[in-house]
Amino acid sequence: MSNRKIDRLSHLKSDSTQIKKGFPSKQEGIEGNIELRHVPGYGLALFAFSSGNWYVSRMELQKVKKTTKKLVVDTLEVKKGLDLNKTSVKNLDPDKIDGAKKWNDTHKNMISGEFNPKFKDVSTEKVKFSTTENVELSVDSGSLVTTIDGDTGNTHKIVRDVNDGNPSIQMGSSDTECLKIIANYDSGGKGIDKVQYVTLTASSDADKGKHEFYVDGTGGGNLKLTIDDDGLVAYNPITASEIQTSVGTITLDAASDVVLDANSGIHKFLLAGDADDLCTLTVAANGATTIATSDSDGTSGDLTLDIDGDIELNADGGNISLNDNLAPLANFSEGRINIFHDATSYCRIDVTDAGVTQISTHDGTATDADFTIDAGGDITLDSGTGKFIAKNNGTEFNVANSAYAGMILGYRMEGESAVHHSLTLTTSFAVTDANHTVRFIAPPSGVVEVEVQIYANASTSNRGTYLGLSDNATYNSLGSTYEVQIRFPDETDDGVFTNKWVITGLTPGNTYNYWLGARTSGTVAYLNWGGTGSNRFPDFIMKVTALPTAVSDFAVYD
Repeated sequence: MSNRKIDRLSHLKSDSTQIKKGFPSKQEGIEGNIELRHVPGYGLALFAFSSGNWYVSRMELQKVKKTTKKLVVDTLEVKKGLDLNKTSVKNLDPDKIDGAKKWNDTHKNMISGEFNPKFKDVSTEKVKFSTTENVELSVDSGSLVTTIDGDTGNTHKIVRDVNDGNPSIQMGSSDTECLKIIANYDSGGKGIDKVQYVTLTASSDADKGKHEFYVDGTGGGNLKLTIDDDGLVAYNPITASEIQTSVGTITLDAASDVVLDANSGIHKFLLAGDADDLCTLTVAANGATTIATSDSDGTSGDLTLDIDGDIELNADGGNISLNDNLAPLANFSEGRINIFHDATSYCRIDVTDAGVTQISTHDGTATDADFTIDAGGDITLDSGTGKFIAKNNGTEFNVANSAYAGMILGYRMEGESAVHHSLTLTTSFAVTDANHTVRFIAPPSGVVEVEVQIYANASTSNRGTYLGLSDNATYNSLGSTYEVQIRFPDETDDGVFTNKWVITGLTPGNTYNYWLGARTSGTVAYLNWGGTGSNRFPDFIMKVTALPTAVSDFAVYD
């Protein structure tokens, strides 16, 4: 046989090793049989049958380092799923294959691709998941731990470089039972607008999904802050470094109440941490509250209320007190105000029904408790009834309700700086001078006294002089009652004469104007007044005085 034929026979296809697919069955096993098979998901493997069982060894390229402990690649691209487990694959022992059944009589239920290989460590520069579906990293038990090694890297990042990306981290059992941390971008952009911490729960029980913040462990004393259905609660001990801001302000904005609950009842307000100069608000039993200031250098710890609107002091107990280091300054109660000099020397204002008001002074020696009105402006006495009462130690001494009596209501003087005048009288009444008049407002009693002073000169004896009152500059008599004879000399007597009229029935508050009228019983008689030179005539005076209300035996007008 030729060498060529021999070579052909040595290279027959039937003599080459067959590479089958999948796992061999037990029925295919012959003691000592060896097969080469390709197992999907595992690769090329050499199988040997001994003592009723198949044994396997994975085949690797000669240039590839064995990867029983660690898979090392520059870039790991995962098309669909990556499952990392702590258990490494050293061989194809079915006891170490997750999801594989032991090769016994039921091995026929196993199909190619029934299990996924597990790797204990994966070392790579980059892991890329080329999929539009969800990517899941899972462990059957224990924890999923990420570690940053080396000297330069120290940050875990989630980067989503797209507009409105809003990347989030979610922890929980489901989308409806979880905690979410969401980085919200500006609308239509990539800038951070806000970060949201969201808890979701289907439970309707109170405070489910609440936030608790601990420092240095989860013991009870380490709980510093709770956010639940009722809002935010900060726990003791609170120190100056736990809630603070170095710049700007801290704002408490509550839809309902803001509660400050100090076990001591003392709430302190400091300026820049100065514990010696402060304001305290202290709450004691029954809600008794004290606002106090403390000044380490003296008494400059003032308290100022500067209110844009009203200030209302509302004491349900009915008493408000102002003290100076416990010494009383003033107190207010229903219908009474006391203003103190000391505990026994004070002024009191009492108000009773219908607004009746009394101002009184009190002292250990009652006769020293003077009352002085010293007004920088006007003093107005305005009685709605027209009654004015003056008392001595409780007893009214003026004619009843007429303390105004004796008040001058109108006054007219002529002659002090005017040339002297002389009027020749006739036998008919006429106004003596346009300036011989007085104007006044009627007092509450409606009664006045009109008084006139003038010099009368009788050149002939037995000539009577008469005076009367007119309500007009052209003589218009008030009535014959007010036309009187004031003199009838038997000689040529001259002198100053005064006459008074009492006028009743006036309307209180109305204004009146009276003029002096005069006549003689026969010619010739004169009236004289004024002059700036020496030895001239006296002034003309016309005066109106208020008289008291008519009271039997005290003020009688018949």
